[in-house]
Amino acid sequence: MGDAGQFGLGDEILELNRPKLLDTIPGGTNTVLKIVCGGMHTLAVCQGGLLYSWGVNDEGALGRLAKKDVEGAETKPGLVTMPNNAAAIDVSTGDSHVAVATDSGAIVAWGAFRSSSGLWAFTVDEQVVRTPIVVYTVRLF
Repeated sequence: MGDAGQFGLGDEILELNRPKLLDTIPGGTNTVLKIVCGGMHTLAVCQGGLLYSWGVNDEGALGRLAKKDVEGAETKPGLVTMPNNAAAIDVSTGDSHVAVATDSGAIVAWGAFRSSSGLWAFTVDEQVVRTPIVVYTVRLF
């Protein structure tokens, strides 16, 4: 099922019986190195460290502006702008959050987490982080 846009093929394709080529990543020639799936969103790490996201943007899961009322804004891949132009090396995702390891060794994250009591939070001070922020950097001593 792609009813939440997880296929990355646009607003019209909600179900597929067979595999279909994902040809909606901008540029068309980007080599996809890794795909990860969250609760209702998908991310692709592409050659050159580019990161694309698509699906549901509730709780900022896509890490980019994606207005529900703009056709394809959520349901087609969009580039996630990383802090300091960092290149994505690896990515992990959950229900509504994403964590990315970068080429500099930093960890970048966004979205929201659900606590054991069911409350949403990203940090003690912020419920939702809608764009990537650095949550860890390597410290050289």
